Amino acid sequence: VGVTGIAQSVTQYFSLLSDLGLGTVAVREGAQNPGRLQSVISSMLGLRLALSLVAVPLGLLTAQYLPYSEASRNLFRIYLFTLPIQALSVDWVFRSVQRMHLNTVLQIVGALVTFTLTVTLVRQPKDLVRVAGIAAVAAAVTAALGMLLLRRQGYSARPSFSVGESAYFLRQSLPLCATSVAITLYSQANNLILGAVRGDADVGLYVAATRLSQVCYYPIWLYFAAMSPALMQTWVVSRSEE
Repeated sequence: VGVTGIAQSVTQYFSLLSDLGLGTVAVREGAQNPGRLQSVISSMLGLRLALSLVAVPLGLLTAQYLPYSEASRNLFRIYLFTLPIQALSVDWVFRSVQRMHLNTVLQIVGALVTFTLTVTLVRQPKDLVRVAGIAAVAAAVTAALGMLLLRRQGYSARPSFSVGESAYFLRQSLPLCATSVAITLYSQANNLILGAVRGDADVGLYVAATRLSQVCYYPIWLYFAAMSPALMQTWVVSRSEE
């Protein structure tokens, strides 16, 4: 648990580079401008994919300087290659159009794939490297299923890249990115500090405890995540009525 906890924590920081708060901007754009949702989908997928392809080599360059065990660094290197797959995720589209049941389907499928493969393939410490591979498989399955469900809603998941739209989205996302950095620093720094000072075992105990505590507040987070698109849409309606 400590080895995977360190690798996942470091990966979180590089996930920020491949997202930059764009997920929230995409939900807002889709909720407030449903008529141009297809354009938002294509541009957002292209931009996030480009950012992830920049984050991967940067992470590989950084990995050799991290003050952790070789097992943690190797697992982190493999996790990096899941970033382009995660960039193709379209779950945010279902949130923006308030099809939360489809978003729930994606989360359940991803969780079941992860659980099944982990119980089946990870039996001994030497199997830890498979954890990152399992994450990649789960991300690929949910991305593919998401694209299929998206097509059934009448939209295409074909990426495109526009400098103008990318610049617009990035300007909108920078404040959100700052918030994401602050949250990640708060939530992941302890794992990294413990890993550098005490080693994998202490990180494992800490990660196990914090993940159990997530059971208490995760339902609250899910509620507000489900409500946010409706609130964004209501804000636009109220402004137009003024």
